[in-house]
Amino acid sequence: MTSRTIGDGWLGYAHIMTSQSASTLKLMTTLSGLRYCLDDKPLQGGDTLALCFSGGWVIGRFEWNSDPSEPPRFHCSVELVGGKAEPFDLAIPEGALLRRCSTGAIL
Repeated sequence: MTSRTIGDGWLGYAHIMTSQSASTLKLMTTLSGLRYCLDDKPLQGGDTLALCFSGGWVIGRFEWNSDPSEPPRFHCSVELVGGKAEPFDLAIPEGALLRRCSTGAIL
């Protein structure tokens, strides 16, 4: 297994994240009300997920405001020159491939 840095354009460890181990969000009724679930396990705001983009997996944070009319959001950051980062978030599209990650995961 080879590890590379973000600067050389490779996400590293991406082979552990395959479409076979990914799943999609489902809005389910749980004991605490409506919750988005991944693999039938409820998600909480701030949970670390990997979202599959066409170029590979991106690690970010799950957030949802509990309003069923609004989609959950994926928060991440874009690395900039000089070690800076720009916060970025987007609505998670229906059917998007996701996977749970541990905090500090490197892909």
